[in-house]
Amino acid sequence: MINYRKLCKFTIEHQYYAANNAQANDETPQLMQIRPTVHCQQLMKKSRTGFKVHHNQLLLYCQVNESQSGSVFLAPQVLRQPQVFTFSLHPAAVPLLDISAFADDLPQKSIVTFGNSQLAELDQNQGEGLWMTPKSTQQWQQKNYWYQLQKQQFFWPFVSDHQRSAKNWFLLKDKSAEKLPSELITQQEGGLQIDLREHSPGEYQLFSGKNKQASFYVDDNFCSQPPIAILTLQTGEGVAAEGQFIEPITGVIIEKNFKISIPARRTTWRYFIVPKYLSDKDQQLNIDVPFPQYQFKAAEQQPRSDGTTMFRFDSVQPIELSTTGLRGLTLHGNRQGVLIDNLPSPRAEQLVVEQGMFFSDQYIYV
Repeated sequence: MINYRKLCKFTIEHQYYAANNAQANDETPQLMQIRPTVHCQQLMKKSRTGFKVHHNQLLLYCQVNESQSGSVFLAPQVLRQPQVFTFSLHPAAVPLLDISAFADDLPQKSIVTFGNSQLAELDQNQGEGLWMTPKSTQQWQQKNYWYQLQKQQFFWPFVSDHQRSAKNWFLLKDKSAEKLPSELITQQEGGLQIDLREHSPGEYQLFSGKNKQASFYVDDNFCSQPPIAILTLQTGEGVAAEGQFIEPITGVIIEKNFKISIPARRTTWRYFIVPKYLSDKDQQLNIDVPFPQYQFKAAEQQPRSDGTTMFRFDSVQPIELSTTGLRGLTLHGNRQGVLIDNLPSPRAEQLVVEQGMFFSDQYIYV
C-alpha cells in the first residue's frame, strides 16, 4: 500500500478580506494562481512529491515510508538533501493590485520572494502557522524585498556616475557569500552585459565592491507572463529548524503550516457631498467619526460644472481599504441634524491616482 503524507501547507491571506477572520475560506476570492516551475515539476517527479491547490492554499505532500515503530513517517532520501520547490504566484483576483499596499515606485516587472528560509517572528500559537517575511506593510514596500525580473542574458544600465566609474563588479547567487565567475559580467559603455545562461534560475545579487547595486530574479520562463511573487519551499540543513518540514539526514517529516499576509492599501478617503435635495444648502456640514484614529478635515466647498457647489471632505490620515469598510460615519448638518447616519465606504474599484497619491472617492447626494 502506498502512503502519502503532508509536508507543509502554505496559505495566502489578504488584509482587505480580513473580516470575521475568514481569510482562506470560500468567502475570499482566489487571490493567486499557484504554478510549479519547470525545475519544481522535475523535482516532484524525482522525489515522489505532489501538490494540491485549493482556493488560497497550497498543500505539498510526498510518498512516505512508515518507521518501524509506526510513530513517524520518513520522506524519500532525495528530500533529506538540500532541495528547493519553487512556485510562481500570479494575480487571480481582478482588483488584487489595486487593493494591495505595494509601493508605486517599484521597478517595472519586479517580483517579491518569500519562503520557509525567511520567517518572521514566530506566532504565539504556532499551530496556526508560521509567518513568512515580508510580513508588515513597511516590509512589502521596501525595495530590498523586491527583485527585478530578468532573462538569463540581459543588459543592466548604469543610473549614476558612481556606477559608471566602478570597476569591481561581481554576482552572488541566492544571498550566498560565494562570488560567481567575473566572466559573467562584461562592462560596456552605459551598463553591464550579464550572461547567466549556464546557471540555474533564481535570485542573484549584483555588487560593486561592498555595495549591493541591484537584486535580480532570473528566469526566461517568467518574462512573458511575469508573476507577482515567487514562493520557495526548501529542505536540507541550510534551513533554520523552525522552517524545516523534513529533518535533514533522518528524513523525519515535521508537518508545518506557513502563511503570508498581503497588506491592504491605505488611501485618503474623499467624500463629495452634492446638495441635490437639501432644502437649506447654506448650512454647515460635517462628518462625525466614532473612531479617534479616523478623522475628516473640515468641508471644502468646490464648484461643479453646472454652476452649483458641492462639499468635499478628506480623511486626515489614509484609511485601510477592507470589504467591511467603516461603520458609523455620520453626515451632520448644523440645522437639520443627521442627514445620513451611516455613510457608505468606497469600494476597491473607486481608486483614484493623482500625482502619485492614492484616493478613494465617494459621491453622496443629499
